[in-house]
Amino acid sequence: MHIPNLDYDCFVAAKKAQHEHQEDWLKTGYAPKGFYLKDFCLIRAENEWHLFHIAGTPGVSCCLPGNEIWFGHATTSDFCKWTTHLPCFYIDPKSWDCGHVFAPYVIENNGRYWMFYTGCAIENTQRIGVAVSDNLFDWQRVSSEPVVRPDEYGWAFCPKTNGAACRDPHVSRVGNKFVMYYTAVTKEGRACVAA
Repeated sequence: MHIPNLDYDCFVAAKKAQHEHQEDWLKTGYAPKGFYLKDFCLIRAENEWHLFHIAGTPGVSCCLPGNEIWFGHATTSDFCKWTTHLPCFYIDPKSWDCGHVFAPYVIENNGRYWMFYTGCAIENTQRIGVAVSDNLFDWQRVSSEPVVRPDEYGWAFCPKTNGAACRDPHVSRVGNKFVMYYTAVTKEGRACVAA
């Protein structure tokens, strides 16, 4: 799939350069070479830690088209040496999450991995979507529609343009059920955690 505004050659060159030059990540922190890292999650699978994160261009606003349009993926077994993998998830230029993707959160259930994420339209309207994977490398959306839409809740702030606070999903198991909680804003303008 062709993603507009993604400088793929730049990413591949940066990935190669990073592989050739491992730093002491405990002193400097891990970030994909040439990009910044935000809103991350870690999940352990088969003696390796998988890091999923927003990746963006330093010095460029996260709200500008073409920035924060894919999730980075890296693995480590010791938090000293990291392997940077190809981006694992992109915006869908023809869908509700055509502008940006933020805040991946991955859980495992019955051998399958579930990624909850914030998707934004070009005008920055935020929703929450879900993708699944059997191997943590290949992700597919479970639906062409978001699973959480603030416009479905009478209490939620949800303008048609210039944003809506429906982001940063997290999921926890409570007994036999799963509960999603996320950042939201009420119609009165109060920040809150919704579930």
